[in-house]
Amino acid sequence: MADNYVLFSFTVALNSDETEEWARNSLDSNEDQGFDWDIDDGYVWISDGGCGDTDSVVSFLKGLVDHPGSELPYAGFTYATTCSRPRPFEFGGGAIMVHPDTSVDGITKALAPK
Repeated sequence: MADNYVLFSFTVALNSDETEEWARNSLDSNEDQGFDWDIDDGYVWISDGGCGDTDSVVSFLKGLVDHPGSELPYAGFTYATTCSRPRPFEFGGGAIMVHPDTSVDGITKALAPK
């Protein structure tokens, strides 16, 4: 049996005290948000080393970009998908950009032959 993993690690600038407070309150209120986080020196560091939930990250980033005090035009991140055994099409990744109106997901599996 093989295990599949989703890995990511990135930072997003929190360009105001109000935005930092919103981010901290949002993340503190949800104990099991599907990723690890830390806020330090005006940045939120979001990461996960195995079972990351990219949908939860997108939801948080959407709230951050939409927050009235935020001056972020967008937020985005890349992620890797890996497997504990060498199997075809089990390794890849993608990138997600979150804008105030929408989010865009580009994955490497879309490039694979069918």
